[in-house]
Amino acid sequence: MHELTQTKPSQSQALAHEISRFLHTTARQSNSDLYYNRRATVRYHRSWAMFVARLDIKQPQDISVTLHDISREGVGFLCDQGFPVGTPIAVKLFWSDPTSPRVPAVVKHNKITLEGTLVGAQFVLNDAEMCKLAESSKPAWYG
Repeated sequence: MHELTQTKPSQSQALAHEISRFLHTTARQSNSDLYYNRRATVRYHRSWAMFVARLDIKQPQDISVTLHDISREGVGFLCDQGFPVGTPIAVKLFWSDPTSPRVPAVVKHNKITLEGTLVGAQFVLNDAEMCKLAESSKPAWYG
């Protein structure tokens, strides 16, 4: 894929802050906040509109998806069709906020469900190349 290059601490911190801001916002929106399982981090289960864009194509386009769960480490979302494992993506957590940054992630798995394809992706905050790709992939804003 590509060689890991370290991001500037401020860029990585800004993306981590965006994830924290989203977790805080979604936690306030529901009665059942936490889902515990074998994972080390707490996941929040929600149904929430988001955009993702593939970063491995020349002209990324926003794809409307529905959040399934999110943690500080990654995100699960439902969409019409999955993505190949290893696909770099940019996740726009606050889809209606034109200033919200896109968070880079890498697809780790796909699972076909009755609601659509459940895609699991891990956030990639410390890779300068991925952060630059995510920042530059601003196909459109729909609000």
